[in-house]
Amino acid sequence: MGFKPRPWKEAQLRHIIQDVLQGLKWLHNHDYVHRDIRGDNIIIDKNGRAHLIDLEYAGKAGAVNFKLEHWPSAAASFYPKTADLYLVGQPMKAHRHVLEDSGLVFMQKLIKEELDVEGALSDAWLQGNNTDF
Repeated sequence: MGFKPRPWKEAQLRHIIQDVLQGLKWLHNHDYVHRDIRGDNIIIDKNGRAHLIDLEYAGKAGAVNFKLEHWPSAAASFYPKTADLYLVGQPMKAHRHVLEDSGLVFMQKLIKEELDVEGALSDAWLQGNNTDF
C-alpha cells in the first residue's frame, strides 16, 4: 500500500520523478507506454520509492485509437514514447513552486517532448541532491 506524493522540497520531487522515469524506462524498453501519468497514478511505498500505478491505458507504443483529455495534442492519432515524458512534466507543473531554475528547465524539456526516457534520466537536474528530505 502506498500514498500519493506531496513533495515539499525540490529534492523530494526529484526523487519521485527519478523513480517514475525508471519505471517508464522499463515500459519503454519493452515497447510499451503508460499513457496516463498524473499525480493520482503515482504512489509512494513505505520505503519512500515512487511507483506508477493504473496501467488501464498502457499499450504498445504508437498504437492508440483513443485520446484522453490530458494527453498532448500531438498524441491525437498515435501515442509516441515521448508523450509519456510530457505527462511526467505535468505533475511537476503542479509543484513548480519548489523548483529552482534547473528544475524548471528540466520540466520544460519534458513538456516540450525534447527528451526520451534515457535523456531525461541522464539530465543534470536528476543528478542533484536527492537526500535533502
